[in-house]
Amino acid sequence: MKKILDASEMSRTLKRMTHEILEKNNGVLLIRELPDTVKLKETEAEAYSAILDIVIKLQKELPMSYVFYGQDSLVEDNTRYDEIGVFLPNSHFLKNLERHVSKAEAIIYADN
Repeated sequence: MKKILDASEMSRTLKRMTHEILEKNNGVLLIRELPDTVKLKETEAEAYSAILDIVIKLQKELPMSYVFYGQDSLVEDNTRYDEIGVFLPNSHFLKNLERHVSKAEAIIYADN
């Protein structure tokens, strides 16, 4: 029987997984606020669909990267923002790093 995690358990699990990944690899972690086009979707399902589209494009274009999504993970001036993280391990992305970073940002900030 699969266990359903509540939000705090999911957050702890994600942090532990992120720590393990980063501990085993050296690389660059890009953390970017999701663009307003994602936030302007009318329903939660449309927003998640837009986020999933971004994640799929990132995985397709940067297949050895690790992609993380954080809902309401950034708080600034009492406003919550969603963020997406892309970890680019040095072993796969160090050569041409600027090109890979630019590619990831182009996917994140493209019109959805």
